[in-house]
Amino acid sequence: VDDQVVAVIGLGKAAADPAFEEEELRAMDLFSHLTGLLMENARLYRAALQEIAERKRNQELLEQSEKRYRQIVEKASDFIYRLSRDGKFTYVNAPIIHLLGYESEQQILSTYARDSIAPEYRSEVRRILNGQMQNRIPSVYLEFQIIDGAGALRWVGQNSQLIREGEQVTGFQAVARDI
Repeated sequence: VDDQVVAVIGLGKAAADPAFEEEELRAMDLFSHLTGLLMENARLYRAALQEIAERKRNQELLEQSEKRYRQIVEKASDFIYRLSRDGKFTYVNAPIIHLLGYESEQQILSTYARDSIAPEYRSEVRRILNGQMQNRIPSVYLEFQIIDGAGALRWVGQNSQLIREGEQVTGFQAVARDI
């Protein structure tokens, strides 16, 4: 197979004349090539099965990791969320949904985070996050007031990290705490 010997086939003739006819030699040559291809196909099949088993294992590990991540994030008492580059919520955990007075994740997604910031802090938060994005600062900490679902002001401390795809900043992710 591909100019490599992958098997040896021994043939003999139980006749008075042990010489093979030309047609028998061609048939044996064809048979040996086909046998080699079959053996190579069997090797490829085994390799494919191993690759499939490895992919399944990797998928299981990924699912376990995702489950652990979800358990940590969803059970956290901190507010964990992601924002698009323009400041819309793209992911929120349960505590921030309840803090801001929403009933479901779907209600809060695509709303602007700035709307939950107390008006007197909006420009300062925007300035800090724009600076973080422009200067490619991986993480910044800031404190500001937000308006909760009941309309009360609450102080939060927030660690904000950039989300990148390659060299491009695509948004922010943050962990905030009621302080």
